[in-house]
Amino acid sequence: MKKISNLQKLGLIVSLVFSITCSTIVQADVVKISSKPLVDSTVSDVLPNLMFVLDNSGSMGWDFTPDWADDSTYGGVTNFNLFKNSVFNTQYYDPSIRYTPAVNFDGNSRGDQLSPWTSVKNDNYNVQSTGSSNLVGNANYFSYLPGEHCTTRALTTCIASTVPSASHPFPAPIRWCNSSGAATTTLPAMPANGACRAIQGAPFTHLRVPQATYTVAFVRLSGTAEVSSIKVNGMEIMSGTASDNNNNNDLASAVETAID
Repeated sequence: MKKISNLQKLGLIVSLVFSITCSTIVQADVVKISSKPLVDSTVSDVLPNLMFVLDNSGSMGWDFTPDWADDSTYGGVTNFNLFKNSVFNTQYYDPSIRYTPAVNFDGNSRGDQLSPWTSVKNDNYNVQSTGSSNLVGNANYFSYLPGEHCTTRALTTCIASTVPSASHPFPAPIRWCNSSGAATTTLPAMPANGACRAIQGAPFTHLRVPQATYTVAFVRLSGTAEVSSIKVNGMEIMSGTASDNNNNNDLASAVETAID
């Protein structure tokens, strides 16, 4: 009988172990890919491991999200400063975000549009659109500076503070409350913990937003009165000089027009 060397024995052991290991490997099944467009396919053409869903409902043409962020009035606040506020209408331009170009399927950037990238199409739904607008210094938007900070993103337990802290790191520019009283409580007084939250839904349907705390008085002593500048946090909010030689109300109306 022919003797088997130690090296041959080792080879047989390795081969046996490899065979046992390979026998437990689960092979992926072959996936059938349809060669037909989905619109022309039958049930047998497309296997149930693939879903292709298109939403063609009317809401796909809306320029606001969520559904309630439309042209309604909330808590006595008309929508002109809500619809164009990204914390209320999440589709709207957010000045704190750097909007970068889209990417290809492989994750690589598609690059800038015609310089600069901030020059965006006026009509994003129309690929034939040739007009564009530069957002730098041109974007029309509103922002709320939060006067409250909360313990979690749910915004249910908060304190009156314009800056975050270790215990209350989450800003609350807007909240939804379960009563009009909670929604209109004026700082530094605060609504009870749990009376307001981040998400709208019954009974949390009363919008709580920062309230105006300034007063502007116009007095015309004699002759023509002019207001050439009004700044908020160092930012000019007038488009030009407002003047009037009639009365205080007319001067106030002229200033309002210059701000709009």
